[in-house]
Amino acid sequence: MKLNKLAMVIACSLAVTGCGKEDGTKLDTAPAVADPQSAKPAVSSSVEYTESGSVMVTNVSVHDPSVVKVDDTYYIFGSHLAAAKSTDLLNWKMISSLSANAAVNESPLFDYNYTGEIAEGIEWTDGFTGNWAADVIKAPNGKFWFYYNHCAQDNPDTADVVDEVCWNRSYLGLAEADNIEGPYKNKGIFLRSGYRSEAEFTAYPLDNGQTTWNGAVDPNAIDPAAFYDADGKLWMVYGSYSGGIFVLAMDEETGMPEAAKAMVKS
Repeated sequence: MKLNKLAMVIACSLAVTGCGKEDGTKLDTAPAVADPQSAKPAVSSSVEYTESGSVMVTNVSVHDPSVVKVDDTYYIFGSHLAAAKSTDLLNWKMISSLSANAAVNESPLFDYNYTGEIAEGIEWTDGFTGNWAADVIKAPNGKFWFYYNHCAQDNPDTADVVDEVCWNRSYLGLAEADNIEGPYKNKGIFLRSGYRSEAEFTAYPLDNGQTTWNGAVDPNAIDPAAFYDADGKLWMVYGSYSGGIFVLAMDEETGMPEAAKAMVKS
């Protein structure tokens, strides 16, 4: 009985207040739009269609893409020195690709000499070659900056065989070119991770003076993403698993990190 009374009170309350003002005046209503309209993007007259009426596209494969527009052309750069371009974002053409991840000298981006240009980094990764998640931007001086990186080392747990693994032994550096399609020339490595000894810290000191490296706290020097903020200041986000994501304040004239800011947690 109490429940029935409560239901009646709620129903009466809704009847009084549901469709009117506080003084009980009834408000005007309008029916919902039967056929709602939505904006549709304009399609260029140059777009081609398949026999079934679908837009015709040309697919490419570029893992971990970095996108940059130069004049009327879009470029994407990614892992394993893969790169492609398009003028309509529908039809893409590869400009660099490898038959295997380690076959870096097959890329025209570095004039088929990646191992020569990036020899210092390859030495750091125990001789293993590769390129992960490259990032390319247009520099203030009109040139193009290619931020390269790789993570690799010989597995210490399999001393009897050469076994490549990524345990935070990485490097991150800069190459430069007059043309976005290269050839890129190395400007140097500016960050390393996975230090093994005091001698390595002496040979390649960090700007912040750090002399220890802990994989659970410190960054893995991979996956760069450079960008300009609203004031035109250049920054770079990098990192992955390991110590997390970090950010660098970059020098707009050199493309390198500003002094004493090589390991700043975001």
